[in-house]
Amino acid sequence: MKRKAFCALCALILALTCICLPAFAEETEYFMYDVAEIISDAEEIRFNDAAKEVSLRYGCGVYIAVFDDMAEYGYEDMESFSDAVYSEWDLGIGEDGNGILLVMSMADQDFFLLACGDLASEAFSEDAMDALAGAFIDNFEAEDWAGGFDDFIAGCDHLLGQAQSGETAAPSAEETRAAETSEETTVFVYDLADLLSDAEERQLNEAAKDVSMRYGCGVYIAVFDDMADYGYHNIESFAEAVYAEWNLGLGADRTCISLVMSMSERDYDLCAHGDFAHTAFTDYGKEVLADKFKDNFRRDDWAGGFSDYIDQCGYMLGRAEQGDPIDVPSGGTRVQIDLKDRLLRNLGPGVIVGIIIAFVYCGILKGKMKSAKIAREASAYIAPSGIRMQEENDMFTHTTVTRQHIERDHDRGGHGGTSVNSGGFSHSSGKF
Repeated sequence: MKRKAFCALCALILALTCICLPAFAEETEYFMYDVAEIISDAEEIRFNDAAKEVSLRYGCGVYIAVFDDMAEYGYEDMESFSDAVYSEWDLGIGEDGNGILLVMSMADQDFFLLACGDLASEAFSEDAMDALAGAFIDNFEAEDWAGGFDDFIAGCDHLLGQAQSGETAAPSAEETRAAETSEETTVFVYDLADLLSDAEERQLNEAAKDVSMRYGCGVYIAVFDDMADYGYHNIESFAEAVYAEWNLGLGADRTCISLVMSMSERDYDLCAHGDFAHTAFTDYGKEVLADKFKDNFRRDDWAGGFSDYIDQCGYMLGRAEQGDPIDVPSGGTRVQIDLKDRLLRNLGPGVIVGIIIAFVYCGILKGKMKSAKIAREASAYIAPSGIRMQEENDMFTHTTVTRQHIERDHDRGGHGGTSVNSGGFSHSSGKF
């Protein structure tokens, strides 16, 4: 009797479970909607599972919805479109439909963050929303969609965890400043002349960003077809205008080093601003830096040249941070940087050119000797009228003098340091 009652109870529990679970699963099964198909199926499944795990852990849905163009649905405003998506798809968890939704419209590269419900409103305050957007916007600008979605879900997890633990969901002042700095400085490579592929530009931008954030000094590249198109004919003035118009630099004094190029005349300028940048990139240091990329540019190897520029900037900033910047030392000769590299770089071309010149010269000499024949008797080399010596003169032709250079103060390679103009900029410009 007891066994039958127990079986009946199990059957009832199973029936109720089968009724309730599908309803709950229907509400919370989908958290990632890639209508625009910007990621692979495998990535979509991964993000859906990650968002679902965070959503069910905190009781607040974390959703992503990506569309080709909101205008196809009759909307021109992202906020209204986001409200419609949240409502029409019946998103949210719990009675008050708690959830955070990231909506994207790819046609206009627009996004909107929408929070609904008491828990979501507490976790995602206005300041927290700004910080959350700052966590993924740099990925989206580089078209790294997967990285952006990873950062969005991780940011939601962090903010919901703060709200659940009773901590303030709003970031601290330091975190807010960091988010603002990150948003202001996501782009470090501006290829307006289309010298690079999209992949190369993204890779170089990430490398420049890494060096910039590591040392707190922006490392920028800005390439234009012709500075004359903007009304400039002096590359240094143009570089200063780019700095001002694009609000370049990091920190309070907007510290940075920028490589600005005008392709029409093959002009370049290394423009530094800020005390740390002037320390790291001295007048002589900028010459060393230019040597790192000019050889690539002469071969039209733009990606290679920019990569060398970024790497050398990182090296020079590291030296400056340790108190040992590359410069002409006081009372010493110029610092010889990478002499071995320069010799190895020029050795191959020098040998090849030497061989070619020698081959051509020997060929010319050989051509002139085609009519010559070896005489069998010495008389053949004597003039028919004989040899007559009427005068003898001793004539002074030349002498060889060896001098040893004695170095003086004015031979020691300059005074070193950095020359800063009245606008707070230091420059080194030239042709490539």
